[in-house]
Amino acid sequence: MKEKIYIVKEHICSGESEFTAAGKARIDVEDILYDWKAKDIKIKIKKNLNENSILKKLFSHYHLYQIWKKSLDKLKEGDVLIIQFPLQEGFIFASHLLKNLKKKNIKTIAVIHDLETLRITKDNTISKKRKIRLYIEEIPALKQFSKIVVHNQSMKKALMKKGISEDSMVTLKMFDYLIKEGNELPESTKSEENNIIIAGNLSSYKVGYVYELPHDVKFDLYGINYTGVTDNKIKYHGSYPSDELPWHLKGAYGLVWDGDTAKTCSGIFGDYLRINNPHKTSLYLACGIPIITWNKAAIAQYVRKNRVGITVSSLDEINEKLKDVSKDEYNLMRKNAKKCSERVRKGYYLKKAIQEALS
Repeated sequence: MKEKIYIVKEHICSGESEFTAAGKARIDVEDILYDWKAKDIKIKIKKNLNENSILKKLFSHYHLYQIWKKSLDKLKEGDVLIIQFPLQEGFIFASHLLKNLKKKNIKTIAVIHDLETLRITKDNTISKKRKIRLYIEEIPALKQFSKIVVHNQSMKKALMKKGISEDSMVTLKMFDYLIKEGNELPESTKSEENNIIIAGNLSSYKVGYVYELPHDVKFDLYGINYTGVTDNKIKYHGSYPSDELPWHLKGAYGLVWDGDTAKTCSGIFGDYLRINNPHKTSLYLACGIPIITWNKAAIAQYVRKNRVGITVSSLDEINEKLKDVSKDEYNLMRKNAKKCSERVRKGYYLKKAIQEALS
């Protein structure tokens, strides 16, 4: 690649301390692009203190704009700037900033992790004022990017309805999940018990379904905020850093589910699965573990096409569905999951998407 590629790295300053609030997904994006000899542009910003007056809020947003503008002054015509989206500290003048970069013939690429505008639309606990602010921060900015890396076709269609050009979007298909080379990961195996892994934030607010799991299947839980029972059907293994977690996961399948109930994926988080690629999918596949997911989830198409798992409409169906999976069928799913593992562990999907965005 002849283009000079830069990636924004946001540093949040709070008091005298400075930190990056990036989770594994964002850090992996950075590391994959560093492997491509991309250079980072550090943007140091003070934590937004949520000022009360409108005037102070506007000043705070304008101050963020000035910090970004100054940090990006080094960019020249023909350079490529990659920004992970949404910004960790959003501001309403982001679209103006991107418009000015476009005038300088600097190519900008957004790598989407989440879209708050689409996720909170149906959340009645979020004020109308905040919904409007998030819309102003996200949609006008996305319209100014040269290219946008979206999760999948469903997310692309949702953004087209918001006025984003179809030609500006490329699909990621799957998040990568980098794993350090070293010790071998545990092998997933089919057993009579068919233990199912649930990994992630286990808060009842986010994953209410975890607290009404069916009793005819065994579940192994990993993550923070679990307050439910443990018995011979549900085992809680505590939480581990994302870089260590793959070596602790043991089970036949990994569950990708979200929302209030085990009956279907509902509520703010459950409905979001229709357009979102959950990062935990990549975690399971990186470990070579077949997937069980909602049949209406955006990721379900990938699971079926690549034969890396099964889909269900309700968690109550799991037991009967698994009875129909022969050992040979399971081994095929595991073999296919291992093929996907080789890709996500090496940054295959992001590299492919960025190549398409640059072409």
